[in-house]
Amino acid sequence: MGEALKHHPEIARKMANVAPEVSNYILGSFRALIRDSERVRNCTPESLIDCLGDALDFELAIGRNNEAFVIPYGKKATFQIGYGGIVALCKRGGELQRIEVYAVHEGDEFAYELGDEPKITHKPEARMKPGEIRGEITHVYAIARLTSGERKYEIWPRAKIEAHRNHFSKDYRRAEADGKKNSTWHTSFESMAKKTVVIAVCANLTKTPKMQTAIEGDELLRSFFPALPPVQTPLDAEHEPAETDTVDASDQTPSETPIELTPQTIFEGLSDPARKRLQTLDADLTEFDDILAVERCAETAKKEAGGDVDEMDRIQWLADRRAAAIRASRGERAKKKDTAAK
Repeated sequence: MGEALKHHPEIARKMANVAPEVSNYILGSFRALIRDSERVRNCTPESLIDCLGDALDFELAIGRNNEAFVIPYGKKATFQIGYGGIVALCKRGGELQRIEVYAVHEGDEFAYELGDEPKITHKPEARMKPGEIRGEITHVYAIARLTSGERKYEIWPRAKIEAHRNHFSKDYRRAEADGKKNSTWHTSFESMAKKTVVIAVCANLTKTPKMQTAIEGDELLRSFFPALPPVQTPLDAEHEPAETDTVDASDQTPSETPIELTPQTIFEGLSDPARKRLQTLDADLTEFDDILAVERCAETAKKEAGGDVDEMDRIQWLADRRAAAIRASRGERAKKKDTAAK
């Protein structure tokens, strides 16, 4: 199928809109994936064409530098952007020079200071004895170097990463509930943790149209930009490749079409008690200017929902919206501060 790809009418049209060296690099990465992965080769040609088309649209290589991946759901291939792809898309906005992202493990020497002159010290395996195996991840941090010379930092302890995952990943919650534990958060925790922290450090950078499109199609990206309308994706999940991820999309389709949550529909279709709880929560959240406080309030509300998945999703939507408003407000204050300093 490899050579035939470039002659497909849709692929040929998209390749014509991309620089030849870029399109050939992407096509080469896709051919390598098909050659090396039997699971991908068994996917339908139509879904593979869609994935290659997405890779060309975003100008991201498949399986290289963590830019993008093709994830099989049964016989359907699905395109997913990795943390390297987030970096690439953000760099095109003109503000970002590069990002460095690292995982800290048990046995590493790690310390950081915030304030006017942040400082991070990380010495991998410095506290390990000969023959010891590196321990679990304790933190993930990212350093964004901007074209202006400024640096931005995000340092997330494992507990914060897991809390964000538990709030926002429906795929993870399903895999926990059914006991399969086969979501990408289960099989590729480090990769997903890095993706989370990279998105966080990029949250206030200029977003190109392609980045906006990426946000609309990726659950993890949307968790930082919830004001954008959600786009349904298989499992509504953020996946990256893992040989142990054997999710079959056939048993993941909801029996009913869910309501697309917007400010107009968030309180629709609920019982009176549930509607009152959500309206009270919405009012309470406006009192918070701290994202952690918002998360804690949402967790309390979820416990009161009594296991109702629909109500918990709406609770999370309200929390996402408030968190986005807080981030936007912080960004505006930072810009005003920079303007005043100049």
